[in-house]
Amino acid sequence: MGTGKPPRMPPKRPLLGAVKLLLLSFLSAAPPAPAIPPPAIPLSNLTLAWDPSPSPGISHYKLYIGGVSGNYTNILNAGLSTSVTASNLISGGIYFFAATAVSTNGLESGYSVEISAVPGAASHPPAATLVLAMNNQRQLTLMGSGPPGQSFDILWSSDAASWQPLTRISIGLSGTFSVADPIATGQPMRLFRLNPVAL
Repeated sequence: MGTGKPPRMPPKRPLLGAVKLLLLSFLSAAPPAPAIPPPAIPLSNLTLAWDPSPSPGISHYKLYIGGVSGNYTNILNAGLSTSVTASNLISGGIYFFAATAVSTNGLESGYSVEISAVPGAASHPPAATLVLAMNNQRQLTLMGSGPPGQSFDILWSSDAASWQPLTRISIGLSGTFSVADPIATGQPMRLFRLNPVAL
Protein backbone atom coordinates (compact mmCIF):
# COMPACT_ATOMS: atom_id res chain seq x y z
CA MET A 1 0.00 0.00 0.00
CA GLY A 2 1.18 3.42 -0.75
CA THR A 3 1.99 5.88 1.88
CA GLY A 4 0.61 8.79 -0.13
CA LYS A 5 4.04 10.43 -0.51
CA PRO A 6 5.24 11.26 -4.03
CA PRO A 7 8.24 9.34 -5.17
CA ARG A 8 11.49 11.00 -4.24
CA MET A 9 13.12 12.86 -7.16
CA PRO A 10 16.87 13.20 -7.46
CA PRO A 11 18.13 16.75 -6.70
CA LYS A 12 18.38 19.09 -9.69
CA ARG A 13 21.86 19.76 -10.91
CA PRO A 14 22.77 23.19 -12.27
CA LEU A 15 23.21 23.33 -16.01
CA LEU A 16 26.87 24.17 -15.84
CA GLY A 17 27.54 22.86 -19.33
CA ALA A 18 24.92 25.17 -20.84
CA VAL A 19 26.22 28.17 -18.87
CA LYS A 20 29.80 27.44 -19.97
CA LEU A 21 28.64 27.08 -23.55
CA LEU A 22 26.77 30.37 -23.38
CA LEU A 23 29.78 32.10 -21.80
CA LEU A 24 32.17 30.66 -24.40
CA SER A 25 29.79 31.67 -27.14
CA PHE A 26 29.70 35.23 -25.78
CA LEU A 27 33.47 35.44 -25.41
CA SER A 28 34.21 34.07 -28.86
CA ALA A 29 31.74 36.36 -30.66
CA ALA A 30 33.32 39.09 -32.77
CA PRO A 31 33.30 42.50 -31.10
CA PRO A 32 31.18 45.24 -32.63
CA ALA A 33 32.85 47.34 -35.32
CA PRO A 34 34.40 50.58 -34.07
CA ALA A 35 32.59 53.77 -34.94
CA ILE A 36 34.60 55.97 -37.29
CA PRO A 37 33.43 59.57 -37.22
CA PRO A 38 33.23 61.30 -40.58
CA PRO A 39 36.38 63.25 -41.45
CA ALA A 40 36.39 66.81 -40.25
CA ILE A 41 35.43 69.20 -43.02
CA PRO A 42 38.05 71.96 -43.24
CA LEU A 43 36.34 75.27 -42.53
CA SER A 44 37.44 78.79 -43.35
CA ASN A 45 36.53 82.32 -42.46
CA LEU A 46 36.20 85.09 -45.03
CA THR A 47 36.02 88.82 -44.29
CA LEU A 48 34.09 90.96 -46.75
CA ALA A 49 33.94 94.75 -46.88
CA TRP A 50 31.88 97.29 -48.81
CA ASP A 51 31.61 101.04 -49.29
CA PRO A 52 29.21 102.80 -46.91
CA SER A 53 25.84 103.88 -48.25
CA PRO A 54 25.78 107.58 -49.19
CA SER A 55 22.24 107.86 -47.76
CA PRO A 56 21.76 109.33 -44.27
CA GLY A 57 19.86 107.39 -41.62
CA ILE A 58 21.34 103.93 -42.13
CA SER A 59 20.39 101.56 -39.33
CA HIS A 60 22.56 98.60 -40.30
CA TYR A 61 24.01 96.54 -43.16
CA LYS A 62 23.27 92.94 -44.05
CA LEU A 63 25.49 90.45 -45.85
CA TYR A 64 23.67 87.74 -47.80
CA ILE A 65 25.49 84.42 -48.40
CA GLY A 66 24.58 81.49 -50.62
CA GLY A 67 26.03 78.54 -52.47
CA VAL A 68 24.18 79.44 -55.68
CA SER A 69 24.24 82.77 -57.47
CA GLY A 70 21.23 84.87 -56.46
CA ASN A 71 19.99 82.29 -53.94
CA TYR A 72 21.05 83.41 -50.47
CA THR A 73 20.50 81.03 -47.58
CA ASN A 74 22.26 82.92 -44.76
CA ILE A 75 22.18 86.53 -43.61
CA LEU A 76 24.70 88.26 -41.36
CA ASN A 77 23.84 91.51 -39.61
CA ALA A 78 26.93 93.72 -39.72
CA GLY A 79 25.48 96.57 -37.68
CA LEU A 80 26.92 99.88 -38.84
CA SER A 81 30.25 98.25 -39.74
CA THR A 82 31.15 98.15 -43.42
CA SER A 83 32.77 94.73 -43.07
CA VAL A 84 31.85 91.40 -41.57
CA THR A 85 33.47 87.97 -41.26
CA ALA A 86 31.57 84.96 -42.55
CA SER A 87 32.63 81.98 -40.43
CA ASN A 88 32.57 78.20 -40.86
CA LEU A 89 32.58 78.25 -44.66
CA ILE A 90 33.63 74.98 -46.28
CA SER A 91 37.13 75.38 -47.70
CA GLY A 92 37.18 74.95 -51.46
CA GLY A 93 33.43 75.55 -51.85
CA ILE A 94 32.16 78.49 -53.88
CA TYR A 95 30.06 81.12 -52.12
CA PHE A 96 28.14 84.12 -53.44
CA PHE A 97 27.77 87.35 -51.48
CA ALA A 98 25.69 90.52 -51.69
CA ALA A 99 25.19 93.37 -49.21
CA THR A 100 22.23 95.60 -48.47
CA ALA A 101 21.71 98.75 -46.40
CA VAL A 102 18.72 99.09 -44.07
CA SER A 103 17.39 102.53 -43.11
CA THR A 104 16.26 103.55 -39.63
CA ASN A 105 12.62 103.25 -40.79
CA GLY A 106 13.22 99.60 -41.84
CA LEU A 107 13.46 100.04 -45.60
CA GLU A 108 16.09 97.79 -47.19
CA SER A 109 18.06 98.64 -50.30
CA GLY A 110 18.43 96.31 -53.23
CA TYR A 111 21.36 93.92 -53.36
CA SER A 112 24.82 95.22 -54.09
CA VAL A 113 26.71 93.78 -57.03
CA GLU A 114 27.18 90.09 -56.24
CA ILE A 115 30.67 88.75 -55.75
CA SER A 116 31.86 85.16 -55.41
CA ALA A 117 34.77 83.66 -53.52
CA VAL A 118 36.28 80.28 -52.73
CA PRO A 119 37.39 80.34 -49.08
CA GLY A 120 40.55 78.46 -48.27
CA ALA A 121 41.75 78.45 -51.88
CA ALA A 122 45.41 79.23 -52.34
CA SER A 123 45.98 82.63 -53.84
CA HIS A 124 48.49 82.80 -56.64
CA PRO A 125 50.35 86.07 -57.06
CA PRO A 126 50.32 87.56 -60.53
CA ALA A 127 53.12 86.57 -62.89
CA ALA A 128 56.12 88.72 -63.64
CA THR A 129 58.60 88.75 -66.50
CA LEU A 130 62.38 88.72 -66.29
CA VAL A 131 64.70 89.75 -69.13
CA LEU A 132 68.49 89.77 -69.11
CA ALA A 133 70.55 92.47 -70.82
CA MET A 134 74.32 92.68 -71.12
CA ASN A 135 76.29 95.77 -72.09
CA ASN A 136 79.67 95.96 -73.93
CA GLN A 137 81.59 95.58 -70.67
CA ARG A 138 79.71 92.30 -70.04
CA GLN A 139 77.79 93.78 -67.13
CA LEU A 140 74.48 92.02 -66.62
CA THR A 141 71.25 93.85 -65.87
CA LEU A 142 68.01 92.09 -64.93
CA MET A 143 64.93 93.94 -66.12
CA GLY A 144 61.32 92.96 -65.89
CA SER A 145 57.74 93.85 -65.24
CA GLY A 146 55.02 92.79 -62.88
CA PRO A 147 52.09 93.99 -60.82
CA PRO A 148 52.79 97.24 -58.95
CA GLY A 149 53.34 96.70 -55.24
CA GLN A 150 54.31 93.03 -55.59
CA SER A 151 57.68 91.94 -54.20
CA PHE A 152 59.90 89.21 -55.64
CA ASP A 153 63.11 87.52 -54.57
CA ILE A 154 65.59 87.20 -57.44
CA LEU A 155 67.45 83.92 -57.09
CA TRP A 156 70.51 82.74 -59.06
CA SER A 157 72.13 79.38 -59.71
CA SER A 158 75.04 78.03 -61.69
CA ASP A 159 73.62 74.49 -61.97
CA ALA A 160 69.79 74.85 -61.72
CA ALA A 161 69.90 72.60 -58.63
CA SER A 162 70.81 74.94 -55.78
CA TRP A 163 69.52 78.51 -55.76
CA GLN A 164 70.97 81.49 -53.89
CA PRO A 165 69.28 84.84 -53.16
CA LEU A 166 70.61 87.76 -55.17
CA THR A 167 68.23 90.51 -54.01
CA ARG A 168 64.62 91.34 -53.24
CA ILE A 169 62.80 93.83 -55.43
CA SER A 170 59.48 95.63 -55.03
CA ILE A 171 57.78 96.67 -58.22
CA GLY A 172 56.88 100.35 -58.30
CA LEU A 173 53.91 102.14 -59.82
CA SER A 174 55.45 101.91 -63.30
CA GLY A 175 55.17 98.11 -63.14
CA THR A 176 58.84 97.65 -64.12
CA PHE A 177 62.14 97.02 -62.37
CA SER A 178 65.84 96.97 -63.22
CA VAL A 179 68.64 95.42 -61.14
CA ALA A 180 72.36 95.10 -61.92
CA ASP A 181 74.04 91.78 -61.14
CA PRO A 182 77.45 92.75 -59.73
CA ILE A 183 78.92 89.23 -59.64
CA ALA A 184 77.85 87.80 -62.98
CA THR A 185 81.01 88.91 -64.83
CA GLY A 186 83.46 86.08 -65.44
CA GLN A 187 81.09 83.24 -64.57
CA PRO A 188 80.55 80.60 -67.30
CA MET A 189 76.84 80.13 -66.56
CA ARG A 190 74.38 81.97 -64.37
CA LEU A 191 70.63 81.22 -64.19
CA PHE A 192 67.98 83.44 -62.64
CA ARG A 193 64.42 83.07 -61.43
CA LEU A 194 61.81 85.12 -59.60
CA ASN A 195 60.05 83.93 -56.46
CA PRO A 196 56.99 85.94 -55.36
CA VAL A 197 57.01 87.12 -51.77
CA ALA A 198 53.81 86.26 -49.94
CA LEU A 199 51.59 89.28 -49.48
